[in-house]
Amino acid sequence: SRSCWGSQITDNGLYKISLAKCCSSLTSISLWGMVAITDRGVVQL
Repeated sequence: SRSCWGSQITDNGLYKISLAKCCSSLTSISLWGMVAITDRGVVQL
């Protein structure tokens, strides 16, 4: 990937990008969990 992007992206930048992707996936999973919980709450109501 370094040859594609060149020397503009450093290891720190790649680390931040991978960390952001991990955080976004975690937030999406937590959002799905919240939706499931709210759906269960609506069903209980």
